[in-house]
Amino acid sequence: MSHSAPRRVSRLSGFTLIEVVLVLSLLVVIFAVSVPYLGSSFSRANLSGAADLVRGALTRSRVAAMQSGEAQVFRCEPKGARYQIIALKELESQNNGRSSGGNDAARTSDDRQKSNDENSSGRSSDSSSDNRSSEENSPSDILRLESSHLPSDVIFADVDVTSSNLVAALYGTSSDDSWSDPIVFHPDGTSADASILLQNDREQTIRINLRGLTGIATAGDIGKEEVP
Repeated sequence: MSHSAPRRVSRLSGFTLIEVVLVLSLLVVIFAVSVPYLGSSFSRANLSGAADLVRGALTRSRVAAMQSGEAQVFRCEPKGARYQIIALKELESQNNGRSSGGNDAARTSDDRQKSNDENSSGRSSDSSSDNRSSEENSPSDILRLESSHLPSDVIFADVDVTSSNLVAALYGTSSDDSWSDPIVFHPDGTSADASILLQNDREQTIRINLRGLTGIATAGDIGKEEVP
């Protein structure tokens, strides 16, 4: 009499719906907790990168002055993100152009009327185009187009530049508040003492100090300084 071997019932292993829901819930909680820390880390890294960018721009200004034998200027946009590296003579040309524009705006009414009479209606559109073209190629606009920018969400919160007779003579009477006082780098490698404070969208700050005697800029630690 033969006996057949007992059959084994196989059971497939797997996850129940409750187990899947618990795992997903745990992942959501972990993600929600870690996002603020990741965002803060990214903001700190962005602010540190902006400080390195500014230090590099200051260094380039110093090197350009030493190599060209002409004074170079670094200036930035208070409460903004733009900055510029230009030759001192270009800044002087811009200021002279602005003063000349102010004198032109002060013409008498008779002069303006004479100018209007000389321009016929058929040439008015061409004259407007020429004026727009002249404004777009003015020194101030060219310098504006050549400006560089800090990384996103980082601004120049405060700029403090030690006053000098050279800057006062060239820039002291300027009414242009869109730019900070210029930091002048001389061909011998020296500059003015300056302090630049950067701030990100989380109100974290980092300060860059420029020592005029050596023309070398150093960055401090990231913190939360009170912004003027």
